[in-house]
Amino acid sequence: MGDALQRGMVLALSLWDDYEANMLWLDSDYPLNASASAPGVARGPCATTSGVPATVEATMPNDQVIFSNIRTGPIGSTFSTTGVTTDLFNLVVSPDIPQWNCSRVRPMWWRGLHWSHRLCRSLHMPSSEPLLLPVPVKNGLSRGRSSSLVQNAERLLLSLLTNIILSR
Repeated sequence: MGDALQRGMVLALSLWDDYEANMLWLDSDYPLNASASAPGVARGPCATTSGVPATVEATMPNDQVIFSNIRTGPIGSTFSTTGVTTDLFNLVVSPDIPQWNCSRVRPMWWRGLHWSHRLCRSLHMPSSEPLLLPVPVKNGLSRGRSSSLVQNAERLLLSLLTNIILSR
């Protein structure tokens, strides 16, 4: 593990539609069949009726999440440091590799598919600068599983970032 940490690592974060539990496990009472006073059940302030994916998608179709300013270092050392976010929009130039813009403007077309939801991923390597990686999420994901196209795009981008990291 120590050798791997010396080489550097990539942290990948993601969000998805949770049709099974409406993400209640994150910040509400969960499981629903347990008393909120039982240890570990009360996890946050959200109502147990919140988080229904169809409602979230309908009311906020163009929302985005940006994971940023993720810091790494020895335990206790990251509280007083800051990172700088870098946009990768112009980094990927091949026509076969998708390019995304993480702003509020409508996303680009790629191989005839239009993505209405975007997810921005922030990845941080052992350097002073985290990278901001925008990744689209297709509208209406089925049962919380992303399509193989999104999975392939994610693999491609993580591979690209790995190559960037190794070349630094």
